[in-house]
Amino acid sequence: MVSASKEMAVYCFDILVAHYTGDLVPPPAFEEGYYPLFVTWKKVTNAGDPRLRGCIGTLEARYLFSGFKDYAISSALHDRRFPPIQSREVPCLECTVSLLTDYEHASSYLDWEIGKHGMILEFTDPNNSRCSATYLPEVAAQEGWTKVETIDSLVRKTGYMGPITESLRRRFHITRYQSSLYTMHYCDYIAYVKRTRGIIPVLTVRDVGDLVLEWLIMVDIYSGDSPRPRSMLSRFGKISLLCAQSFLLYFAEGLRYQTSSGCHIKLFDVGH
Repeated sequence: MVSASKEMAVYCFDILVAHYTGDLVPPPAFEEGYYPLFVTWKKVTNAGDPRLRGCIGTLEARYLFSGFKDYAISSALHDRRFPPIQSREVPCLECTVSLLTDYEHASSYLDWEIGKHGMILEFTDPNNSRCSATYLPEVAAQEGWTKVETIDSLVRKTGYMGPITESLRRRFHITRYQSSLYTMHYCDYIAYVKRTRGIIPVLTVRDVGDLVLEWLIMVDIYSGDSPRPRSMLSRFGKISLLCAQSFLLYFAEGLRYQTSSGCHIKLFDVGH
């Protein structure tokens, strides 16, 4: 059986980076298979846990090569719950790839285990409309929900906004499943690519907006000879320190620098 792997997450990053750079996507370095799958993008900030930026997949089996290629992009750009991921956000992203397995019918809406099972919920609402939605196995545990809280949240995810009664819950059809998953942060992706391919991806950032307000926003991690602008911590406290470790931005037009993690970032058409 194929399990979610580092190479699958790398391939999803390859797809997303190539979307912004126009480069060719290297061939996938994992075994082909036929599985239901999901791609999840989260943005790492210094405000707490990673924030969801997109998650789309399929509950039907897909060939892994084409499936990851499709859903790496659709989850990043076409999840209707969120605005499309911008190129400037990529260094702050982490990618989770999930392969779904072990589909089983649940005997009731409570017949599943938090942290082990994902769920497909299906029911007919009082207006005779069909409703369905799914949560991946890690969602309930990450949110700290009870089983009932998870079910009720999943009901709202279907779009149903009516009362959730015990009578309604007893009519739910639940299919539970398990998953194999792998999570990778962008800085680990950069390190992997440099080590295995001997190259460094070049990410062009066009829409830096408010991110670049000064000539330099690195704090403490710049390894060059210039003084470290620690005083800027308060001004840019909202910028994730983990993101900062992934890239170095100079307020300059047409310049490109290599960061400590090996990532090149080029800025242009920037001015205030």
